[in-house]
Amino acid sequence: MQGIHLVAEAPSGIGKTSAVLSGVLAAAIARRLRVLYLVRTHKQLDRVASELAKLSSKHPLKALIFRGRLSLCPYLDLPLLHQGSSSLDYCMALRVTGKCSLYERFFDLEHLPRPGKVLDVQWLLEFSQRASVCPYEVLRAYLHSSEIVVANYLHLFSELKETFLERMGTSLGKLILVIDEAHNLLETLREAYSLELSEEEA
Repeated sequence: MQGIHLVAEAPSGIGKTSAVLSGVLAAAIARRLRVLYLVRTHKQLDRVASELAKLSSKHPLKALIFRGRLSLCPYLDLPLLHQGSSSLDYCMALRVTGKCSLYERFFDLEHLPRPGKVLDVQWLLEFSQRASVCPYEVLRAYLHSSEIVVANYLHLFSELKETFLERMGTSLGKLILVIDEAHNLLETLREAYSLELSEEEA
């Protein structure tokens, strides 16, 4: 089956997510591959996390639910460094100037515990708060050792691809790739790469 592409369609509520996860995890273990499961929204991330939690209660899994930096940063409510600064620019400025204590403390960690379940956002935020470290950096540190990673479409279908795969320590040829609700992929990419001009800018 190596190199085979499979497209599957079924009604909502029939248990597609659970069935797909069970199948790809069994295949990944048998072929010594890893799984990258891509979704469109945070709600879908949570749904896959829930199904993985059920599976991990029977079979140990090194699973990671990956979220973007901005959805995890506790500093987003602080004033931006200057008017017009984006959140990502603000984050980078704090890190580069050594003003983000959470980022700095992350590199002082001597050991990262591996939870005995799916590494989801609840565990991540609780651990990061106790350790006073950046939750996003903690999340990235677990990418390399995770057998299944669940992430947004754009982590593969954008300029993030090479860095993301490098952080995972793998390549597409060593992955089983699952694109959940793939019919939404093109529209999601179109929206991500489209620009809107106001009348003043036109």
